[in-house]
Amino acid sequence: ILGRFLDVMRSEGGLQDGVPLLVVDLSPGDGERAWQLLRLCEGGPALRYLAICANAEEREGLRSQPMVRTLLESGRLRLDLNPWNEAGWRRLLGCPKNPVVIFGHGLFSRLRHDLYGCHYGQWLEAWLVSGEGESPSETPKLAWQEGDCRDALVDFLKPIYLRGINSASFLAPTGAFECLNPLIRRCGGRYLLVASDYGTRDLSEIRLGALACGVEALEGENGLPVNFHALSAWLESKGASCSSSVE
Repeated sequence: ILGRFLDVMRSEGGLQDGVPLLVVDLSPGDGERAWQLLRLCEGGPALRYLAICANAEEREGLRSQPMVRTLLESGRLRLDLNPWNEAGWRRLLGCPKNPVVIFGHGLFSRLRHDLYGCHYGQWLEAWLVSGEGESPSETPKLAWQEGDCRDALVDFLKPIYLRGINSASFLAPTGAFECLNPLIRRCGGRYLLVASDYGTRDLSEIRLGALACGVEALEGENGLPVNFHALSAWLESKGASCSSSVE
């Protein structure tokens, strides 16, 4: 994928010679992907690899890996925390002269999701509320209310789903929107995003309840299926072209 992207950019004059290609890995794991890619590109295009860690503990864990230490010492790899805003990305990226490659493998399922629903022309939003006794021991419940999107980043989805869904609830990947929005703005719309996770991009599956969930799932810590249909529509609304494959 990366090779094809570089070929297209080069053929269209979108790559500046002598300027390193910046790779931003939003979910670097144990550093194996950085190690493999930087080794693969030895003698090829110059890369700067920025591994974005979820917290300081993850960053120190990565720093302790022998192969990561080697890359850090060579200056080809840098570790940092997700700034979550455009000013922070400006500090990390500056003004990229070449398109930015963004990796997000296994990330979006672990970020925030909000539950919405369509019911015969009504747009519904689900909220977690305490039990009647408002005691900490009470199991929270889902409360549905009709109204506008609680998150402005989800506004674009309302007309699409009201047209395409009769009656179903579904998750929206609001955490993915919040994570990507300042980053792709800083990239100036010139980027390649490569992401993988469990979820669906099929609206027919969403109509049948593939992204419906209950209180237990919303409160859990194991991640939730990603609405790649909504994520693709959001990226396309910002001028991106999207493609997907299922494994």
